[in-house]
Amino acid sequence: MRLAVVLVSCLLPACLSATAWSQRYNAVTAGGGYAFAKIEDSDAGVTGWRANILYEMRRAGSPWAHGASLGFAGLKTSVTTQANQQTVTSDYTIATLPVYYAPKYMVGGEDFTVFVKGALGVQFSWLTRTGTVAELSDNDFGFYGGLGGGLMYMIDDDWFVNAEYDWAYMVNSFYRDGFLNSIMAGVGLRF
Repeated sequence: MRLAVVLVSCLLPACLSATAWSQRYNAVTAGGGYAFAKIEDSDAGVTGWRANILYEMRRAGSPWAHGASLGFAGLKTSVTTQANQQTVTSDYTIATLPVYYAPKYMVGGEDFTVFVKGALGVQFSWLTRTGTVAELSDNDFGFYGGLGGGLMYMIDDDWFVNAEYDWAYMVNSFYRDGFLNSIMAGVGLRF
């Protein structure tokens, strides 16, 4: 009898822990798409692409997921202006590396889910401007925060595809009050 009590008291917490652990799942999503932004102190709109990797954890049955994301956006544009009866052309190339915490709230069934998400972190940016007169190159870092939304469709028990729109607010010396918009699609693995 004592042996049974000892076995139950030792095995019960292990079984409950295994059950609680099995009620969680993790997911990795890789995606990319079109990105556009504005350069501060200029009417120039820059366009390009963005790639993103997201790792997230979710408790089964909970609508909340918590994740960490790493991305990259490459943007370019050319601006032509008139100054002192001369035409001046400047080419802008901007690269941004955002790293952020990404909470997500999901609504839907097992196969199809709609979500809204947030972003809170930092970004590192590199700017190159080449023109008729001079070349300027700079790098900086600053705040990165935003909101997004999208949908996710499960292909099978493990694999899914998603589509999303992200709006981000970035601050540094050349993105002062700058906004980065992204329209992306991706594929993910749940494990």
